[in-house]
Amino acid sequence: HNAAAPFAAYQALTAAGMSELPALAVGTVFPLAAIGVAAVRARRVDWIGAVSLLAIVLSLVGAVVLDSPRLLLLHGSLVTASVGLAFLASLAAPRPVAFVMSRQRFATEDARAAHDRRWAIPAVRRAFRVATAVWGGGMLAEAVLRVALSYVVSPGALMLLSPVLAVAVFGALVLWSRGMRARDD
Repeated sequence: HNAAAPFAAYQALTAAGMSELPALAVGTVFPLAAIGVAAVRARRVDWIGAVSLLAIVLSLVGAVVLDSPRLLLLHGSLVTASVGLAFLASLAAPRPVAFVMSRQRFATEDARAAHDRRWAIPAVRRAFRVATAVWGGGMLAEAVLRVALSYVVSPGALMLLSPVLAVAVFGALVLWSRGMRARDD
């Protein structure tokens, strides 16, 4: 649904004679509204929403200043690349982001403490570091591929391909993670 509305707006507006950049700019209303609705419902902006908001605003400003529709199409790549880099950077931290995020699935403090104690096991540390590296690399690869696609396909085609690419990459990462978890259990 986040991809359909901007695409429909872009198609309708360019068919009516609007140039690409303003038509794409109008399309940013939909993801911005989705971020706003999510923030109101949760009574806070989560970190993905904040990064997405920043990426949309920066790409919108950059697209207008540089008169580049491509920049506006790539705000998702900015988000994905930023998160991927954060994953990879966390490998230098005492506990990588995959371990920290996995902690959130436990409802009680006792369960979280038991999870934390597992960090003492070398195989657990290695598995979470590998998972963090694979997810970080996968997100960076998805962002780079989307940028490359922006140079060879039309804006409308990129609007259709971007969510397909995201589903393919993130689906593969989820399947890989489930396979790793099943292997380790």
